[in-house]
Amino acid sequence: MIETSSQARGRSWLMFAAAAAATCAANATWWMQPLLMHELAVERGLQEFYAGIIISVEMAALALTTVVAARLLAGFRLRALALAGIGLALVAGLVSPFADNLPLILVLRALCGVGAGLALTTSNIIAARFPDPDKAFARMSLCSIFFGVVLVGSTPILQSRFGVDSIFWIMSLGFALLLPIVFALPSNLTLDSPQPAAMEIRRAHRRRIFWLAGVTFATGCASGIMWVFYFLIGQEAGLSAAGVDTAISIAILAAICSTGLASLIGSQFGRLAPMGGGLLLLGASIFALSNHPGPLLFQAATMGNVAAIYFLTPYLFGAAADADSTGRGAVYVGGAFFLTGAVGPALGGFIAEHLGMAPLGIISIVLAVGTFLLFVAMERASARASERVILPG
Repeated sequence: MIETSSQARGRSWLMFAAAAAATCAANATWWMQPLLMHELAVERGLQEFYAGIIISVEMAALALTTVVAARLLAGFRLRALALAGIGLALVAGLVSPFADNLPLILVLRALCGVGAGLALTTSNIIAARFPDPDKAFARMSLCSIFFGVVLVGSTPILQSRFGVDSIFWIMSLGFALLLPIVFALPSNLTLDSPQPAAMEIRRAHRRRIFWLAGVTFATGCASGIMWVFYFLIGQEAGLSAAGVDTAISIAILAAICSTGLASLIGSQFGRLAPMGGGLLLLGASIFALSNHPGPLLFQAATMGNVAAIYFLTPYLFGAAADADSTGRGAVYVGGAFFLTGAVGPALGGFIAEHLGMAPLGIISIVLAVGTFLLFVAMERASARASERVILPG
């Protein structure tokens, strides 16, 4: 039976909905990090170091799983991977409140990270197969932000009105709501092994994917370190705790706007112009935040930092999707980005204690310029390669 254009569009939207649900599941812990830290350190009485280790272990398990799954699970059905991943995260979340010792909670949160990693692998593979992967990644990121806002915003309501006393249960509720959406994925989609021609291209662009993963990790860490220290920087700038909360809320709104912008324009203007603008904003924002900003500059830089990183990541993921048509390149770059959630807080603490925040401003400028020059070189190399390589129709 020949598929009509309307049927093809409907199938595409169902695939997108399922991939977006998997992306939301993968981002749940990241959105809930501050609340999880409070529960572990205050409610359970763990030292802040151990509470941070628990969160870092979960994020590291997520990032590592994406890389391992992309390499070892060729031929597996994507719907089964996503269902297994979100289901594992759901079960681990339901059991976590009953864990009464550190090793057990570490194991459970690592299992949750493994589940989220399988979900992220699925979503990145699917997004990389869309005609405009930059736009697909941006729209999935936009769904993730809205999901994070709802998840965080519903927490006080669920705690006060329904007596839910654990963040882990609230996260599990989110997983349970996302799980049915994954069934929209066609059952015949698999994490395919690359074809010979694709393997040749993959080998030719392996260095490109490596550099993209490195750049993604570096920019994610630079932005994430600022996120960790928002309260300290804001209070030094003369804002109250409520004022910092307001600035963070506005920054999340800015992230929604910037991601929405990326989802609208996609790659129709190429990648160099959007990447250049995003990197300029990121570098300037981090430089401002690291050099004792005043209240107004802090608020503007907070918006710029969060907006820039959420604007940039779809283009980084899209470039990786172009470099590897199997989708594995996007998975590796996605894993690098999520790895920043594991090492960013610890790295930020080390830098703040031993070097101070000021060097981060200079590093961010150098990083932004270097990343843009790298993209210029990669775009030129890609253009030359497209003149030599003709892919089978």
